[in-house]
Amino acid sequence: MSDKDQNFECYAGDAKDVVFQLYQPDGTSHLDITGCTFKWKAARNPGDAELLEKSGADAVITGSPALGKVTVSISEDDTDDFSGWYFHELFLIDADSNTSVVAEGQMTVRPAVAEAV
Repeated sequence: MSDKDQNFECYAGDAKDVVFQLYQPDGTSHLDITGCTFKWKAARNPGDAELLEKSGADAVITGSPALGKVTVSISEDDTDDFSGWYFHELFLIDADSNTSVVAEGQMTVRPAVAEAV
C-alpha cells in the first residue's frame, strides 16, 4: 500500500531528515518492517530519471522495526542546485527482494537566501 501525499519542503543547501511512518492497509496499525531495506528517490516529474537517491545508511529504520518508522537523511550538498517542486517515492525492499512503493509525494525546495557579506 502506498501512502500518497507525503509532501515536505526544505531549503536549497540545508540538511533535512524526512521521517516516514508506515502503516498496515488498515491505516492505523504500524507496518512491521523487520528485515526490510529502503530506497528513496526524487525526480522532477513522475517517470523521470531520479535526480537524488538515498539508500543504505541514508534511508534507515528509526527505532524498533515493529513501529514502521523510516528516516531519510538529505545532506546540504544534495539540494544545492535544486529549486522548485520534485516528485519523491520511498521503496521498501523485503527479505525476498520484493519491492513496493510505500510512500510518495511532493518535495518542495525553496531557494536559500544569499549569505550576508
